[in-house]
Amino acid sequence: MLYGMSLLYGATGTTDLIAIAGAFASGMAGNLGMLGLPAIVLLTVGGVAQSAERLDRGFHAFPACRANISRPPSEYLRANFYYDTVNFDPRAIRFAVDFAGASHVLAGSDYPHMIGSMPQMKQAIEAASLTPAEKTRVLAGNAAELFHL
Repeated sequence: MLYGMSLLYGATGTTDLIAIAGAFASGMAGNLGMLGLPAIVLLTVGGVAQSAERLDRGFHAFPACRANISRPPSEYLRANFYYDTVNFDPRAIRFAVDFAGASHVLAGSDYPHMIGSMPQMKQAIEAASLTPAEKTRVLAGNAAELFHL
């Protein structure tokens, strides 16, 4: 397990990015409604969002990357995907809100995972320089809306 790294990074980095890039290449990311899916929730506040520019570059540079989608991947990442706050760095949370909007960020703690923490999640959201309305959406409003609670 190489110093426990798979517990920390499991599917949150390269694996997620490869899966999402494949969703774009296949056209699935642009057809979530046809699949009966309202959206896809991604982990770790925007690890994929931070790669949006690179995905967009591929879209413009390689015909195969746009064969099954009509818009750059970043547009789908903003409209069809949600991001959780399991990265407790307030700057990462702010980045996700700036990238996708507060309406696409969900509170996430990774609890009961060994490194999960409800208190740290709440502290990070408090420190992320969100407006009261953004904070309300992230902490509860978005999940209630997405999961019809």
